Amino acid sequence: EDWTKIAGDITGLGDPKTLRFGVKVSDGSDSDNAARFDWFRVDCSDRVAPRTTASLPEPDGELGWYRTAPQVTLNSTDGELGEVAKVEYRVNGGALQTYSGPFTVSDPGTNVVEYFATDAAENVEATKRVTFRVDGVAPNPEAVVSGPTSTGPLEVELRAEDGDDGS
Repeated sequence: EDWTKIAGDITGLGDPKTLRFGVKVSDGSDSDNAARFDWFRVDCSDRVAPRTTASLPEPDGELGWYRTAPQVTLNSTDGELGEVAKVEYRVNGGALQTYSGPFTVSDPGTNVVEYFATDAAENVEATKRVTFRVDGVAPNPEAVVSGPTSTGPLEVELRAEDGDDGS
């Protein structure tokens, strides 16, 4: 059957297993007003998706870069009524994985971790993303000198090769 929701969710009322409520109809006086229902339904099921956050250590390089591959930690909660069934993530568009604990991302360059949780009632959180940059290899600087060294002038070309996708 179809139900029409007539108000917003009511939350924070305590344990739904022991929740009691009543209906009072009043015109503001102690009259004998009455409310009649064929029947009504109270739905105490979990209809709210879990919420997950990602945390990383402070970057140890310049301008927000990581020189050391960071560990990503995912924390998920589902409020008073829910129970998180699983948290899933993918790194740089790769295969979806089930989260079982902190993981390290060492790919050089810009990395994107996408993550979301599903609760026991099968409510699925919208996918979230965290982006960060890793460059664990220092550039290899080189100075190339050309021109007559005894009389000059000399031309100096500076190069800095970086062998990975980092900065």
